[in-house]
Amino acid sequence: MTTAGELLQYMSYPTLLDHLTDDVEWHLPDSLWEGVGGAHIGRPAVEKMLDKVMTEFYDPKTMTPEVKAAFGTETHATMIFTMNAITRWGQPYINNYAITIEAKNGKIAKVHEVFDTKNLFDTLDNSKLG
Repeated sequence: MTTAGELLQYMSYPTLLDHLTDDVEWHLPDSLWEGVGGAHIGRPAVEKMLDKVMTEFYDPKTMTPEVKAAFGTETHATMIFTMNAITRWGQPYINNYAITIEAKNGKIAKVHEVFDTKNLFDTLDNSKLG
Protein backbone atom coordinates (compact mmCIF):
# COMPACT_ATOMS: atom_id res chain seq x y z
CA MET A 1 0.00 0.00 0.00
CA THR A 2 1.17 3.53 -0.77
CA THR A 3 1.97 5.54 2.37
CA ALA A 4 1.36 9.24 2.98
CA GLY A 5 5.09 9.85 2.75
CA GLU A 6 5.18 8.21 -0.68
CA LEU A 7 2.12 10.18 -1.84
CA LEU A 8 4.00 13.49 -1.49
CA GLN A 9 5.65 12.77 -4.85
CA TYR A 10 2.23 13.09 -6.52
CA MET A 11 1.34 16.53 -5.12
CA SER A 12 1.79 18.36 -8.43
CA TYR A 13 -1.16 19.29 -10.66
CA PRO A 14 -2.69 17.45 -12.50
CA THR A 15 -0.88 14.27 -11.31
CA LEU A 16 -2.45 14.48 -7.85
CA LEU A 17 -5.96 14.04 -9.33
CA ASP A 18 -5.23 10.35 -9.86
CA HIS A 19 -4.42 9.92 -6.16
CA LEU A 20 -7.46 11.45 -4.42
CA THR A 21 -10.10 9.52 -2.50
CA ASP A 22 -13.72 10.11 -3.48
CA ASP A 23 -14.37 11.77 -0.10
CA VAL A 24 -11.17 13.86 -0.09
CA GLU A 25 -11.06 17.09 1.94
CA TRP A 26 -8.85 20.04 0.97
CA HIS A 27 -8.51 22.90 3.45
CA LEU A 28 -7.19 26.33 2.43
CA PRO A 29 -6.97 29.63 4.35
CA ASP A 30 -10.44 31.14 4.81
CA SER A 31 -9.16 34.57 3.75
CA LEU A 32 -8.94 33.52 0.09
CA TRP A 33 -11.56 34.27 -2.54
CA GLU A 34 -14.98 32.65 -2.53
CA GLY A 35 -14.77 29.29 -4.23
CA VAL A 36 -11.13 28.91 -3.21
CA GLY A 37 -10.77 29.60 0.53
CA GLY A 38 -12.03 27.27 3.22
CA ALA A 39 -12.87 23.58 3.13
CA HIS A 40 -13.58 21.67 -0.07
CA ILE A 41 -15.24 18.35 0.68
CA GLY A 42 -15.56 15.53 -1.86
CA ARG A 43 -13.72 14.89 -5.09
CA PRO A 44 -15.95 17.11 -7.29
CA ALA A 45 -15.50 20.12 -4.96
CA VAL A 46 -11.73 19.61 -4.73
CA GLU A 47 -11.37 19.20 -8.49
CA LYS A 48 -13.46 22.36 -9.06
CA MET A 49 -11.27 24.38 -6.68
CA LEU A 50 -8.02 23.06 -8.17
CA ASP A 51 -9.25 23.75 -11.70
CA LYS A 52 -10.17 27.31 -10.70
CA VAL A 53 -6.77 27.92 -9.14
CA MET A 54 -4.85 26.40 -12.04
CA THR A 55 -6.84 28.02 -14.85
CA GLU A 56 -7.42 31.47 -13.32
CA PHE A 57 -4.30 32.17 -11.28
CA TYR A 58 -1.19 30.47 -12.64
CA ASP A 59 0.28 28.99 -15.76
CA PRO A 60 0.73 25.39 -14.50
CA LYS A 61 3.61 24.80 -16.94
CA THR A 62 5.66 27.45 -15.08
CA MET A 63 5.10 26.06 -11.57
CA THR A 64 8.34 24.79 -10.06
CA PRO A 65 8.31 23.92 -6.37
CA GLU A 66 11.58 24.06 -4.47
CA VAL A 67 11.15 21.50 -1.70
CA LYS A 68 12.73 22.57 1.60
CA ALA A 69 11.62 19.57 3.68
CA ALA A 70 9.43 16.51 3.22
CA PHE A 71 8.72 13.87 5.80
CA GLY A 72 5.98 11.41 6.56
CA THR A 73 4.67 8.24 8.04
CA GLU A 74 2.22 5.67 6.77
CA THR A 75 -0.80 7.93 7.39
CA HIS A 76 0.47 11.55 7.52
CA ALA A 77 3.09 13.56 5.63
CA THR A 78 4.19 17.17 5.30
CA MET A 79 6.03 19.04 2.59
CA ILE A 80 7.44 22.56 3.00
CA PHE A 81 8.36 24.28 -0.23
CA THR A 82 8.75 27.53 -2.11
CA MET A 83 6.51 27.79 -5.16
CA ASN A 84 7.93 29.63 -8.14
CA ALA A 85 5.47 30.34 -10.95
CA ILE A 86 4.22 32.88 -13.44
CA THR A 87 0.67 34.20 -13.05
CA ARG A 88 -1.79 34.26 -15.94
CA TRP A 89 -0.89 37.98 -16.25
CA GLY A 90 2.82 37.34 -16.61
CA GLN A 91 3.75 38.31 -13.04
CA PRO A 92 6.37 36.28 -11.16
CA TYR A 93 4.92 34.51 -8.14
CA ILE A 94 7.12 33.25 -5.30
CA ASN A 95 5.58 32.09 -2.03
CA ASN A 96 6.28 29.66 0.81
CA TYR A 97 3.87 26.79 1.40
CA ALA A 98 3.33 23.94 3.82
CA ILE A 99 1.06 21.05 2.87
CA THR A 100 0.11 18.24 5.22
CA ILE A 101 -1.71 15.23 3.82
CA GLU A 102 -3.51 12.31 5.37
CA ALA A 103 -3.63 9.02 3.49
CA LYS A 104 -6.38 6.43 3.49
CA ASN A 105 -6.19 3.17 1.53
CA GLY A 106 -3.15 4.40 -0.39
CA LYS A 107 -4.74 7.66 -1.57
CA ILE A 108 -4.86 11.28 -0.45
CA ALA A 109 -7.85 11.68 1.89
CA LYS A 110 -7.18 15.08 3.47
CA VAL A 111 -5.00 18.08 2.66
CA HIS A 112 -4.23 21.10 4.82
CA GLU A 113 -2.48 23.78 2.78
CA VAL A 114 -1.09 26.96 4.34
CA PHE A 115 0.85 29.82 2.81
CA ASP A 116 1.38 33.56 3.04
CA THR A 117 -1.94 34.92 1.78
CA LYS A 118 -0.76 38.54 1.99
CA ASN A 119 2.03 37.68 -0.43
CA LEU A 120 -0.56 36.09 -2.73
CA PHE A 121 -2.86 39.13 -2.62
CA ASP A 122 0.07 41.51 -3.12
CA THR A 123 1.31 39.55 -6.14
CA LEU A 124 -1.83 38.67 -8.07
CA ASP A 125 -3.92 41.12 -10.08
CA ASN A 126 -6.95 40.81 -7.79
CA SER A 127 -9.19 42.89 -10.08
CA LYS A 128 -9.04 40.07 -12.66
CA LEU A 129 -9.97 37.28 -10.27
CA GLY A 130 -13.52 36.03 -9.81
